Amino acid sequence: RDPTVLSEGELSGLGELRTAWGIPKYTIKIQQRFVGSVVGRQGDSMKHIEKTTGAIVKLDHSPKVMGFSVCRIYGQMASADRAADMIRVKLAAVSDAAGCVELPEGFFAEDFPVEHGLVGLVMGKGGECLKQIRSESGAEVTFDKNSEIRGEDRFRIVGRFQAVEEAKRLIRERVGKTRTISFGASDGAGGDLGTASFEIPVQQQFVGRIIGKNKETVREISERTGARIDIEQSTQDQGFSTVRITGQPAAAESARQLVLSRVQAAAAKAGQQAAPGAGGDALPVEQRFVGFILGPGGATLRQIAEHSGASIVIDQETREQGYSVIRIGDAGSCENLLAKELIEAKIREGQAMAPDQLA
Repeated sequence: RDPTVLSEGELSGLGELRTAWGIPKYTIKIQQRFVGSVVGRQGDSMKHIEKTTGAIVKLDHSPKVMGFSVCRIYGQMASADRAADMIRVKLAAVSDAAGCVELPEGFFAEDFPVEHGLVGLVMGKGGECLKQIRSESGAEVTFDKNSEIRGEDRFRIVGRFQAVEEAKRLIRERVGKTRTISFGASDGAGGDLGTASFEIPVQQQFVGRIIGKNKETVREISERTGARIDIEQSTQDQGFSTVRITGQPAAAESARQLVLSRVQAAAAKAGQQAAPGAGGDALPVEQRFVGFILGPGGATLRQIAEHSGASIVIDQETREQGYSVIRIGDAGSCENLLAKELIEAKIREGQAMAPDQLA
């Protein structure tokens, strides 16, 4: 049963519930070991809940000898509803019985594993990075200390679907900083006029052919062309990494061709289709939609590539002319058709939005 619900016996032992604030709208049972997570350091979490919702939240520690405290929520019903939701989300994020805590409608809880030894990178000094992830995503994110006992390292994420996905993206981004291989000058990497940039999702099994032994291949491609190459591997557990190429148009195009030729050679050896080549499709897209299709940190494009199974490259060499070209491999295949359908749906979504929403 829901561990936050008091039994009849526990309720009867609490005595008179009426206070100066009236009868509580909610009475939530909190296991004593989780009280600190609801209260926060110096009561910060409790104060935040009250300030955000307008409800009055009080903790009754009198039953702690029985292993729990009681949280009572007073105020207008709408305010109390929001406060109760926030407390349940916090409890689901820290409780080893998270699956039993009744979450608000539309909320989800997910455990997200990270490599052993990378927890500190996600947490940051004094927990500052984790606080930033919570703030930017809107999800409740906590490190599951019990996972250490089981020989795992994982974070528990609770929130609405988009918030959970954003928190996962931010964690991957933090972890990815230790997995990114970069060669070449950073000048022009920010998308200045006169530079070109490409993003190439590459199946993980072929990434080694681009990196080479002791990183010799990626270094050679960068030095030979003059382009900057970043191989971002935070998504390798999803089966692919992203090669980002930036530089002067001719340099970036040369590097793109070298990367694609290596991937295609590896794919041919494995009897697979892996990258957009001569048999691919070119889809011109107005420049104002390119960032929307890419998504934060390229997340939307990666999701499209992963969902469709197609190889996708965004060629921005023509962006000064007001458009870029999305190249999708293996024309006529189911993967190609699904990728085009997803990209076209994203464009239609962007067309229905105000210009400032696309920024």
